[in-house]
Amino acid sequence: MRCQPPKLQAQPVALGGDGRYFNKKAAQIIIKIAAANGVKKVVVGHDGILSTPALSCVIRARKLYGGFIMTASHNPGGPKADWGVKYNCSNGGPAPEGLTGDMYKKSLEITEIEMAELPEIDLSVIKSTTFDGFEAEVIDSVDEYLALMKTICD
Repeated sequence: MRCQPPKLQAQPVALGGDGRYFNKKAAQIIIKIAAANGVKKVVVGHDGILSTPALSCVIRARKLYGGFIMTASHNPGGPKADWGVKYNCSNGGPAPEGLTGDMYKKSLEITEIEMAELPEIDLSVIKSTTFDGFEAEVIDSVDEYLALMKTICD
């Protein structure tokens, strides 16, 4: 079975993390997996960094399908259980337990992971890059969240 969730095909998603040791490399890998499996666009934080509340804001503001957060706060993995991935839905909130359970079950069926042969995305430059219908957009990690906060707080 290929790693190709049908609901993500042709959808835009967000990607960011808290900057732990594997963050930038994982962002490149996730972008290539997304491109190879029909994701339309990945909106990624500058240097691969987006806090959980900032990522949630970006999902809602841009009406994205969801987003992947690279952090150890959920699903710890890595050599010292200090890195993992969590998924937030289109409402910006955490995926419900039923969905994450289904994702886990599907992950056990994966026999190969397809990755697009793309050059590395320069995560240090805020810009959009398009490859054969797939787009990777590096955004400022704070701007959209700060704009939201200014509407809530004075």
